[in-house]
Amino acid sequence: MRQYEDEANRFSADTLVPPRALSEFLKGKDLRSEAIYAFAEEVGVGPGLVVGRLQYEGVLQPHQGNAFKQKLSWRSSEDD
Repeated sequence: MRQYEDEANRFSADTLVPPRALSEFLKGKDLRSEAIYAFAEEVGVGPGLVVGRLQYEGVLQPHQGNAFKQKLSWRSSEDD
C-alpha cells in the first residue's frame, strides 16, 4: 500500500512542478525569493508549492522559504 502512496505523491509532485523545469531552475542555483517567485510563475503554480518541493527534495531547509507558504483553513457549514 505504501508503494502506491509513494507513486501517487511523486506523480503529484512531478505534475505540479515538472522535473525537467525544476532541474533547469536548479542549474542556476539562484534560490533567492525573486527567482523562486519567477519560477513559480513560469510553471504556473504558487511559490509555496515550489518552496515545498524544494524542501522535500532537500534543496531548502525546512525553515527556508516558508514566507511563501499560505496557511489555509476550511470551515464546515456546521461551524457557522
